[in-house]
Amino acid sequence: GGGGEVGGGDAAAALAEREALIDELRGREEEARRRESEAKRRALDKIGALGEESAVLREEAAELRRRLQEAEAVAAERGEVVAALEGRLEASDAASSPEVAALEAERAAAAEAARQAEEAARQAGKAL
Repeated sequence: GGGGEVGGGDAAAALAEREALIDELRGREEEARRRESEAKRRALDKIGALGEESAVLREEAAELRRRLQEAEAVAAERGEVVAALEGRLEASDAASSPEVAALEAERAAAAEAARQAEEAARQAGKAL
């Protein structure tokens, strides 16, 4: 009756194989869990870094908005100066030509300054 022993040996081998498989699966599961928590930690670190970055970007955007408003205010002021000078020029048609030339030069300089202020405002607006 040696057949029974062989059967018993087969059962023991199958059991050992099953235990080994269970151990391997447990090991894989632990490894997967470890990787998952590592990935979560990295994701949280990244989210934290992005939060800090976006706070910095918000501050920069606010600063650019302030600069844009300043540039627009300067451009408006320069525009008023140009308009006032043009008014004086028209009023001084009867005046001597050197005075007209001086006013014209002043008006041209103010117009150029206004153009530059508008360009600065446009650049600040683009940066946003």
